[in-house]
Amino acid sequence: MRPIIRPLLLALWLLGGQGATHAQLPELTWQNPLPTGMWLMDVSFVNDDRVFASGTGGQLLRSEDGGASWAFVDLSTSEYHNAVQFIDQNTGYLLGNSTFWHTTDGGNSWSGASVMISAMAEGMYFLDAQHGWAAHQSGYVSRTVDGGLSWSSVTAGVTSVLTEVFFIDAMRGWVAGHSGTIRRTLDGGATWTASPSGITQQVRSIFFTDSLTGWAGSAGGRLLSTTDGGTSWTLTLMPTPQGINDILFTTPLQGWLVCSAGAVFSTVDGGATWTQSDAGIEMESLARNSAGELITVGACGAIGLSADDGTNWTPVREGPTTFMNSIFMLDDQHGWATGNAGLTLRTTDGGDHWTPVPVGSPNAVTGVHFTDPMNGWTCGFYGLLYRSTDGGINWVSDSIWPTYIFRDIQFVDPQHGWLATNTRLLFRTLDGGTTWLPDTILFPSTHNVYDIFFLDTQTGWACGNYGFIYRTVDGGQNWAGWNQPGGGMNDRVNSVAFADAMNGLAVGNNGVIRRSINGGLTWNAPVSASAPSLSITELNKVLYTSPTDAWIMGDYGLVLRSTDAGATWTMFDRLRMQNIDHASAAGQHLWFVGPCGNIVRTELPPLSTAVPITTQATTSSHAFPNPGSDRVWFKDTPTGQMALKVFDARGALVRTTGLFDVRQGVDLSTLTPGLYVLQLIEPQGNTQWMRWVKE
Repeated sequence: MRPIIRPLLLALWLLGGQGATHAQLPELTWQNPLPTGMWLMDVSFVNDDRVFASGTGGQLLRSEDGGASWAFVDLSTSEYHNAVQFIDQNTGYLLGNSTFWHTTDGGNSWSGASVMISAMAEGMYFLDAQHGWAAHQSGYVSRTVDGGLSWSSVTAGVTSVLTEVFFIDAMRGWVAGHSGTIRRTLDGGATWTASPSGITQQVRSIFFTDSLTGWAGSAGGRLLSTTDGGTSWTLTLMPTPQGINDILFTTPLQGWLVCSAGAVFSTVDGGATWTQSDAGIEMESLARNSAGELITVGACGAIGLSADDGTNWTPVREGPTTFMNSIFMLDDQHGWATGNAGLTLRTTDGGDHWTPVPVGSPNAVTGVHFTDPMNGWTCGFYGLLYRSTDGGINWVSDSIWPTYIFRDIQFVDPQHGWLATNTRLLFRTLDGGTTWLPDTILFPSTHNVYDIFFLDTQTGWACGNYGFIYRTVDGGQNWAGWNQPGGGMNDRVNSVAFADAMNGLAVGNNGVIRRSINGGLTWNAPVSASAPSLSITELNKVLYTSPTDAWIMGDYGLVLRSTDAGATWTMFDRLRMQNIDHASAAGQHLWFVGPCGNIVRTELPPLSTAVPITTQATTSSHAFPNPGSDRVWFKDTPTGQMALKVFDARGALVRTTGLFDVRQGVDLSTLTPGLYVLQLIEPQGNTQWMRWVKE
C-alpha cells in the first residue's frame, strides 16, 4: 500500500527536518481539494463511525461519521505518516518516518516518541496491544513486545526497501518490498529467510488468512498467492495494468484488492474467482468496519466509501486535483488560480470557495493576472492567451503565435503588460492587450525566460536558465544581463521579485538564493539562506509582502521568510504540501498552490516592522479627502505620472498601481475601512509617504 514515488520524496523531506529548529506558520486552511490534497497512505476504523486516515506532510485525519466528513488532527509534525492501525476501540498506533505514536483513548490524544532506527520506517503491523513490527528501508525490521515503549531492530537479510509487514501470530510473519522481495520469520522476527516471489517488481501489499494461505500484490495487476506459508508463490495476472496497492480479507473466503487507478476486485470464494468494479479514485489502502462498510484512501486526498461490499463507491473528495501552476490574488477576496488541462478557478471570498471557469483550451494555463476585479488575462502552452472582462467568468481568446509556450504574464496597469515565453522572446502591450509587440532579450540562443517582474511601466527583470537575470529600464525594449559563472547561479533561476527599484531577490534550482541591493546590477548570497535541505530543493517562487518582509517557497513544502529585506532567513516547518509551485499574497493572507490541485491559505505572521507606518513623510504631499471613501487625489506633488503602493496598518502591501496621472487621482473604493499608508513613486524612483484613512 505504499506509492512507488515515496523513497526519494521521503529522503528529501527528512533532510529538511533534521538538525534545525523551525518557526511555525499560523494555522493552514485547506481550500482545494477538500478535505485534503495530500497523499493518504493508510486508513483504519476505530469503531463503525470513527475512522482515521494518515498521509504525507504530517497529516492525520479523523472522521466521526464513517468517513463522510473529516477534521485534521494536529500533531505538529510534517513527516510522513505511513501507517495507522487500531486494534480495538481504544488502542491505536501511528507510524511516521522515524516516529511512533500511540493512543489509548480512541485517538482523542496521541503520544509520540522518536524510537525508530535511522533507516526510515515504511510499514507497520500490530498483532495485539503488545506485539508489533515495523518495516524499514535498507532491509531492517523493528519489533516491540511492550506496545511500542521500546523497539529492537534486525536485518531481514536484504538491503532493499521493505514497505509491508504482516503477522498471523506472535511467531509467524512476512515482510515485503522493492525488487520483488518477500521474507518470512518463524520466531517473531528475530531471524528471517527468503520467500521467493518470482517477480522483480515492488510488492505493494501482503495479507494472510492463516499460517499457510496468503496473497501479495504488485505492479501491473500481478497477484501472488501461496498455500504453503510463502515457501512458494503462484502468479496470477489480474485483468488490469494497475498496481495492487492493498489486500484485505475479513474471512478466509471474503476479500478485496484495491488498485492504484481505481480498480477494485472482490472475492467470496477465497480468491478462486474475482469480481471487478471501479471506485473512480486512486487507492492506496482499504479498511472495513463491523457494519460491513468499506473505506479506501489514496493519492491527492482520494477517499471513497462503499456500503455494498465494494460494488458501488461514493467519492468524498471535492474539487479538482489537476496540477496547479499559478495563483494571483488581487485582494483578500478576489483571486484566480490556474493549472494543467485548461483549468482556471476563481474566488470572490478569499478562497473559501473556488469555482472552475473553463477558458476553452485543453492546454496548460501557466500564468494569470488581473488589474481589477473584472479585467484579467491567462496565458499558457501553445500560444494560449485569454482575456476576461467579467472577473474570469467568461474568456475570449487573444492567441498569438501558437508555437510559443507562455510562462508568465504581468500587468502594472490596465494598459501596460508583458508575456514571457519559453524562448528569448518577450511580448509587451501598451494598449491593454489589443496589440502585442515582440522584444528580444539577449540571452544566448539556448536560454529561456522563466519569470518576469515589473515594478512599473519602465523597470523590470526577467530570469531564466543557466543563471541569467536581465533588467530593462525602458519597458522591455532593451535589456542588460547579469550572470555569475561558477558563482552558484548556473542553474535555472525560477523567480525574481523586487521590493523597490534597488532591492530584489532571485531564487532557483539547488536551493540558490541571491540578493541585489543595486537594482540587479550585481547579485550576492544572503548572510544566512542555507539549511540542510536547501541544496537539494528547487525554489519556485519569491515575493515581498512589505519592503522588509520577503518569502520564498519551494519543493517539499519549503517556506522561508526574511524580515530584513532578504539579508537573513528563517525556515518554517514544512507545509503539508508536496511542493509549492507558486504563491500570492494579498491583505493579511498568503496562498500556496501545487500538485494535486492544492490550494492552501495561511495568515501572514505579524510584520517584523511596520516600516511604512513609522516612516515620517519626506515631503509636504498629502492625500485628500482624508478620511475618504473612494477616489483619492494628491496635493503638493510633482505633476505627471506616478505609481502608488498601498500598505495597511500592519505594513502589509495590499494594492499596487501602475503609472497614473496624479492630477486625476486613483480609485481606492475597494479597500476595507481602516488606516493606510500610501507610497507615491516617481518613475525615477523618488518616494513620498503619506497616511490616509478609508471610511
